[in-house]
Amino acid sequence: EGRSRERYRRMALTSLVSALARGIAVLTSLISVPLTVNYLGAERYGMWMTASSVIALLGFADLGMGSGLLNAISEADGKDDRIAAQKYVSSAFYMLLGIATLILLGFTTIYSFMPWERLFNVVTEQAINEAGPSMAIFVIILAINMPLGIAQRVQLGYQEGYRTHLWGVAGSLLGFGGVLLVIYLQAGLPWLVLAMSGGPCFAMLLNWLELFCHSRIWLFPRWTSFDSAITRKVVGTGMLFLILQIMTLIGSSSDNLV
Repeated sequence: EGRSRERYRRMALTSLVSALARGIAVLTSLISVPLTVNYLGAERYGMWMTASSVIALLGFADLGMGSGLLNAISEADGKDDRIAAQKYVSSAFYMLLGIATLILLGFTTIYSFMPWERLFNVVTEQAINEAGPSMAIFVIILAINMPLGIAQRVQLGYQEGYRTHLWGVAGSLLGFGGVLLVIYLQAGLPWLVLAMSGGPCFAMLLNWLELFCHSRIWLFPRWTSFDSAITRKVVGTGMLFLILQIMTLIGSSSDNLV
C-alpha cells in the first residue's frame, strides 16, 4: 500500500513538472523563433529548420533501445533486482555508445565529399560556408546525446520522470540563453546551432553524472556487466517501439523537411 501511494505521488509530481517543462519550452520558442528568423534571414533559417528535421528523423538510430531499456528497468524495479538493472543499463549504454561511434565515423567519412550547399539548396556565400559546419554540429550533438539519454530512460523506469523534466527545463533555459548570446555577439549559424543544441546536451550530461555518480552509483555502466543476451532482449522489445518512433517522427518532422 505504501509503494502504491508513492507511485501515485510520483505520477502526479511528474505530470506537474512535465506541464511546467512544456510551458517553458513553448515560451522560449515563442521568443526565440522571431529573433532567429530576423537574425538569420529566410534562407539560413530554412537551412537550420531542414537540418534539425533531418536530425530528428535520425532519432530512431538507437533502434528503440531507449524504450526497451525503460521497460526493462521497470521490470527490474518491480522485482527489486539491482543486478539485472545494472546489466540492462550497462548493455544499453555500450550498445548506444557503439552506434554513436559508427554514426560519427560514417559522417566523418562522407563529410568532405557531400555538396552541402546543393543538398540545402542555398545560394548566398554565407549560407554556403555555414551549411557543412552546421550539419556537423547537429550530428555530433546527436551522437553525444545517444549514450547520455539512458539516464532519462532509467529515471522514467524508476518513476522519477520529474527529475528528467527538471533537467529538461534547465537545458531549455541554457539553450535559450545561448541563442540570445549568439545573436548579441552576431556569431554565425554554426554557433547558433551549438548554442541551441548544446544547452540541452550539457544539461543531459549533468543529469547523467548526477544519476550514475551520485543518486544511483550502483547503476554506473561497467563493461564487465555487458551481457549480449540482455542486449538482444532490450533490442527485441525496442524494435516494437522503433516502428512507432519512425511513424511519429515522419508525422512530426517531415513537414519542416519538405
